[in-house]
Amino acid sequence: MGMKLPICAFCANSSALCAVDEPRLEAGEIDQADIIISRAIARIGRRSRALQESEIVRGFDLGDRLVIITREEDVGRIIGKKGTRVKRLTDTLGKRVVVVGQRDDVRGIVDRIIYPGRLRAISNVYTDTGSKRLVEVNRAGEIDLDRFVAMLAFLFGGEFEVRVLDKKKRDDE
Repeated sequence: MGMKLPICAFCANSSALCAVDEPRLEAGEIDQADIIISRAIARIGRRSRALQESEIVRGFDLGDRLVIITREEDVGRIIGKKGTRVKRLTDTLGKRVVVVGQRDDVRGIVDRIIYPGRLRAISNVYTDTGSKRLVEVNRAGEIDLDRFVAMLAFLFGGEFEVRVLDKKKRDDE
């Protein structure tokens, strides 16, 4: 099996998008983060048999970090022995790279992405129009919260709200 990326191999190895991926970008099926991450993984993957067997599901640019969503069994392949591949990706892309497996564990994924911040609570909130999951964290660095919410909705479905608790509220608890 070859490496599976959000974009085709031609696009991952060139500076242009093909007639298939260009409309996908325009329709919002993929975005610039998918393209940037796919191209970086393709460059690094040329020299790595382990990456050649991996699948990247999606990429998200959250501002100060890039998140790579992959199959659970591919997390270690992408991170590499002692973190060598993820460090190379971080150096290449100029942002912290977080690799998470596609799974049903909201708590585990949020913890990995917001580190060194901490997850305070996840709760279901019922509204007039239905329900949503409220994710409360003690800090989130420079994460773009709108993109973070979109990523959580992509991974888990449904509606999310993320709140960063201010220091005063944390001290009161």
